[in-house]
Amino acid sequence: MNPHPAHHPSKWSPTWPPGHHHTPPRVTLVCAPRDEQNFMRLAFGAHQPPTGRITVHPTPLVKTGPYLAHDIIRALGKHLPLPAKDRDLPTWASHTDRSWRIAAAWITTLSISHLTICRAHRLSPSHWEHLLALAALTNIRLTLLCNGPVPPKNLSLLDTTEHKVIDTPRQAAAHWRPSTPRQRPNHYPWWQHRAPFPPQADELQFRMPPQPPQPLTLTFRPS
Repeated sequence: MNPHPAHHPSKWSPTWPPGHHHTPPRVTLVCAPRDEQNFMRLAFGAHQPPTGRITVHPTPLVKTGPYLAHDIIRALGKHLPLPAKDRDLPTWASHTDRSWRIAAAWITTLSISHLTICRAHRLSPSHWEHLLALAALTNIRLTLLCNGPVPPKNLSLLDTTEHKVIDTPRQAAAHWRPSTPRQRPNHYPWWQHRAPFPPQADELQFRMPPQPPQPLTLTFRPS
């Protein structure tokens, strides 16, 4: 079974719920209402592009527009083309639907299977709708890490699809730990780098910490 169903990118829009038959997204809500550090360490440790898993720390204070899609594109090791004296910023960079289509195309091309979004409680309901639509299109596992109270409008969106809730570090460690090792592909050399991809000098971005060589897990010992 192909985990990434074929869709015509020009026909897809990041709206929720979709207006056509689709595979229900696989959504997990991780609740850390006191912003416990262990949850963030586990989420960052789960950023393993060679095994098809990426973690995104959204640009702060962004409420609307294509910027969350741009953050996902950057987490995939790609950068937005920048305007120069001899060229303007491409029109898709300021277009919400087209930015999400490009993010979906890269997720499919690079065989990404699990997307974690940190501090998802700060995202707007429209961003949650975009993420749910993206997960339904690409059949990825979507994990929303909420480091504070989740707005009621955001929670109401989860009533429209099946999801599970995790609220302990033990559950989170098991969730982000891959069940079976995935063979490391060799046709995308960009993910051999151990440091965040350096952005263009004048590119607005929010850096992630260096990628660990192995996923981080917590060891629990009975007291």
